[in-house]
Amino acid sequence: MPNRPLHVALLALAVALFPRCDSEAPPSGAPPTANHAAAAASWRPNVLVVTLDTTRADVLGCYGATHGLTPTLDALAARGVRFADARAPAPVTMPSHASLFTGSWPFQHGVRDNGTFVLGDGATTLAERLHAAGWQTGAFPAAFVVASQFGLAQGFDRYDDLTEATVATGGEDEERKSDVVVDHALAWLATVDRARPVFLWVHFFDPHFPYAPPADLLAAHPFDDDPSRKGNARAKSRHLYQLELASVDRQLARLLAGLAPLGGAEETLVVVVGDHGEGLGDHGEASHATFVYDSTLRVPLLFAQARLPAGKVVDAPVATVDVTPTLLELVGLPRDGTAGVPLAAAWRDEPFARDRPLYFENCATWFSSGWAPLYGVVDGRWKTIVGPQVRVFDVVADPTEKRDLAEQQPDVVERARALLSDYAEQTLAASRHEADAGELEKLQRLGYVQSSASSRRDGLVPPGWQPKGALTPEQGQENQKRYTQANQLWQQGKRDEALELLVALTREEPQNSHYAEIAAALLHERGRAAEALPLAERAIELAESVGNRTTHAACLFSLGRVDDALASLKASVERFGKLPAPRLQYAKALLDHGRAGDVAGLLEPLLASLPADSPLRAQANALLERARAGGR
Repeated sequence: MPNRPLHVALLALAVALFPRCDSEAPPSGAPPTANHAAAAASWRPNVLVVTLDTTRADVLGCYGATHGLTPTLDALAARGVRFADARAPAPVTMPSHASLFTGSWPFQHGVRDNGTFVLGDGATTLAERLHAAGWQTGAFPAAFVVASQFGLAQGFDRYDDLTEATVATGGEDEERKSDVVVDHALAWLATVDRARPVFLWVHFFDPHFPYAPPADLLAAHPFDDDPSRKGNARAKSRHLYQLELASVDRQLARLLAGLAPLGGAEETLVVVVGDHGEGLGDHGEASHATFVYDSTLRVPLLFAQARLPAGKVVDAPVATVDVTPTLLELVGLPRDGTAGVPLAAAWRDEPFARDRPLYFENCATWFSSGWAPLYGVVDGRWKTIVGPQVRVFDVVADPTEKRDLAEQQPDVVERARALLSDYAEQTLAASRHEADAGELEKLQRLGYVQSSASSRRDGLVPPGWQPKGALTPEQGQENQKRYTQANQLWQQGKRDEALELLVALTREEPQNSHYAEIAAALLHERGRAAEALPLAERAIELAESVGNRTTHAACLFSLGRVDDALASLKASVERFGKLPAPRLQYAKALLDHGRAGDVAGLLEPLLASLPADSPLRAQANALLERARAGGR
């Protein structure tokens, strides 16, 4: 389920209780190919990967939109290669980014949802590969959901985590606007060694709901806000969404201009890719992370560099999991352990596996809400979605996926089920096998690294698996409308009405950890800790996370159960040992309750693992100094 503003209250609870936590000239001639390994090995361009969060392909001019709001992206496509049929493997930010930067599918790297999974150390990321080969590496994420604590920082010299001074909202969708992201990225570029190549990742989150474009764009592109027009609310939402993308487009222009001291944008190997799309009302989905229609899976994918063909359009179906192996092949580095394929053959018109099956899933509905997960494959022109119901679409003849052909295409269904069964067996074999060191290394090279999952469900959801009795995403979507109503009531200051509606939802969906967690946090905020505690306990049982552990401890503290509260925070540290927040929360609580003696053992390992410029170091050091002073 997509992130929503009610998370602001959850974040406020945590804040109240705990601390907040010039490149070498490439050789002349054609771009390196698999047949020119020596040339590829000596080609060391600067590399820029830009991820456009929540960006569907059809809102860009180069993909057919007529609004004229994306001139930078359209110009990039005109001087490079555009993939007309690219899909993300999941309509969820963190799993999609993990696939992008590891070149592996979600069932291989194990990250299946936002906020409750950490990419494991066994994963090998694009940044790690380039860093080991001599690239300077910097990452500038725009949202908390891809913060370093979730594992994407592997291989980056600089990972610019969000701080209170650079964010615009609160909660899981805590974000930094695109102008600030570019400011930080350009400042870092000014410090790099120009004699060595640079790998820069820049993440733009602006198009994510809620849509709040800059005032000057709103003034320049007003919307006819006549409520009597049929479908006007949906049209307005799409308009605001497009203006958010327009804001990103002009910040991308700033970023590309800022590459001039390093040889310029045309000499930089640039990739622009969406992490997933946005429903915008298609199939009844306003946002994303509920269904797996192409409105939330099809994304823009552009490659540009002076040596690549200009204006080339590739119509073969591809996946964002192909980005990392493509970049590795272009610069002559090994791509072992990646499940994707290099795409350069497609733009060179060389033999290319056009009809290979492409996997996708949405397991976030299961982990956050207890709704049935969805899986599927795109196999040539056929797209099969497997969940409580099986659907088949001919995405060539029916790109909006309106005509379900499952009954007419039993062979397509059978092949999709067979593929999912193979993926499931690979997942289960990799997870249950007691491998020795040598076997483990082999599994990791194949991509089966498994994430750290913050759920009692343990994260093991093999493709095709269905929980008994779970709501379908369609059923859950109906209740989601009531959640949205509760959200609106809360924002209007009608707190008790909002809570009544939300608590009713927790009774109707007892397997929904998301509803339980939010209801518990808001009940606690209203001074109703005794009512909140059972819901916090349920949320932990369903899908343990740092957030619901925080709420659980807050309820216990409010009820005077200090030892139980400290035990809950300690359990959070034990469960999520790699994350800084639980250690900081537990350390502060120990100090606040006269237990300073245990703090050094908590914080010293954390300080050893934090980068020198991490804003969390100051919090950890302050707590450690307080402990050394006896807790005062």
